Amino acid sequence: MVINNCYNTGEISINNEGRAGGIVGFANWIDIMPGLESITISNCHNVGSVTGEDEVAGICVNIDHDGLIIKNNYYLEGTADKG
Repeated sequence: MVINNCYNTGEISINNEGRAGGIVGFANWIDIMPGLESITISNCHNVGSVTGEDEVAGICVNIDHDGLIIKNNYYLEGTADKG
Protein backbone atom coordinates (compact mmCIF):
# COMPACT_ATOMS: atom_id res chain seq x y z
CA MET A 1 0.00 0.00 0.00
CA VAL A 2 1.28 3.47 -0.85
CA ILE A 3 0.09 6.78 0.56
CA ASN A 4 1.84 9.32 -1.64
CA ASN A 5 1.65 13.04 -2.42
CA CYS A 6 -1.10 13.86 0.06
CA TYR A 7 -1.48 16.74 2.45
CA ASN A 8 -3.60 18.12 5.25
CA THR A 9 -4.25 21.78 5.99
CA GLY A 10 -7.23 21.35 8.32
CA GLU A 11 -7.54 21.00 12.06
CA ILE A 12 -7.58 17.48 13.53
CA SER A 13 -8.76 17.08 17.09
CA ILE A 14 -9.68 14.04 19.16
CA ASN A 15 -11.23 14.34 22.62
CA ASN A 16 -10.81 10.80 23.91
CA GLU A 17 -7.87 8.43 24.32
CA GLY A 18 -7.57 7.78 20.60
CA ARG A 19 -4.72 8.59 18.27
CA ALA A 20 -4.63 11.53 15.87
CA GLY A 21 -2.16 12.05 13.04
CA GLY A 22 -1.90 14.71 10.36
CA ILE A 23 -1.92 12.03 7.64
CA VAL A 24 -2.52 8.70 9.46
CA GLY A 25 -3.71 8.13 13.02
CA PHE A 26 -3.80 4.44 13.93
CA ALA A 27 -4.36 1.52 11.62
CA ASN A 28 -4.03 -2.18 12.24
CA TRP A 29 -3.42 -3.12 8.62
CA ILE A 30 -2.79 -6.77 9.49
CA ASP A 31 -6.47 -7.24 10.31
CA ILE A 32 -7.77 -4.99 7.53
CA MET A 33 -5.59 -6.26 4.67
CA PRO A 34 -4.07 -9.69 5.37
CA GLY A 35 -1.03 -10.41 3.22
CA LEU A 36 -0.05 -6.75 2.84
CA GLU A 37 3.75 -6.74 2.61
CA SER A 38 4.57 -3.07 3.06
CA ILE A 39 3.10 0.34 3.74
CA THR A 40 4.83 3.42 2.37
CA ILE A 41 3.96 6.98 3.36
CA SER A 42 5.93 9.38 1.17
CA ASN A 43 5.93 12.94 -0.09
CA CYS A 44 3.12 13.98 2.27
CA HIS A 45 2.85 17.05 4.44
CA ASN A 46 0.73 18.48 7.20
CA VAL A 47 0.38 22.15 8.10
CA GLY A 48 -2.88 21.79 10.05
CA SER A 49 -3.02 21.54 13.83
CA VAL A 50 -3.31 18.12 15.46
CA THR A 51 -4.51 17.98 19.07
CA GLY A 52 -5.64 15.23 21.40
CA GLU A 53 -5.51 13.80 24.90
CA ASP A 54 -3.42 10.73 24.04
CA GLU A 55 -1.03 10.13 21.13
CA VAL A 56 -0.76 12.77 18.41
CA ALA A 57 1.73 13.34 15.60
CA GLY A 58 2.27 15.63 12.66
CA ILE A 59 2.34 12.80 10.09
CA CYS A 60 1.74 9.31 11.53
CA VAL A 61 0.99 8.13 15.05
CA ASN A 62 0.94 4.35 14.97
CA ILE A 63 0.82 1.77 12.23
CA ASP A 64 1.01 -1.85 13.31
CA HIS A 65 3.06 -3.27 10.45
CA ASP A 66 6.67 -4.50 10.15
CA GLY A 67 7.01 -3.28 6.56
CA LEU A 68 6.40 0.41 7.31
CA ILE A 69 8.41 2.90 5.25
CA ILE A 70 8.05 6.62 5.97
CA LYS A 71 10.11 8.93 3.76
CA ASN A 72 10.26 12.50 2.51
CA ASN A 73 7.36 13.82 4.62
CA TYR A 74 7.15 16.97 6.66
CA TYR A 75 4.94 18.81 9.10
CA LEU A 76 4.96 22.37 10.28
CA GLU A 77 6.78 22.52 13.62
CA GLY A 78 4.38 23.14 16.47
CA THR A 79 1.30 21.72 14.75
CA ALA A 80 1.17 18.51 16.83
CA ASP A 81 0.59 19.42 20.47
CA LYS A 82 2.25 16.30 21.93
CA GLY A 83 4.71 15.04 19.39
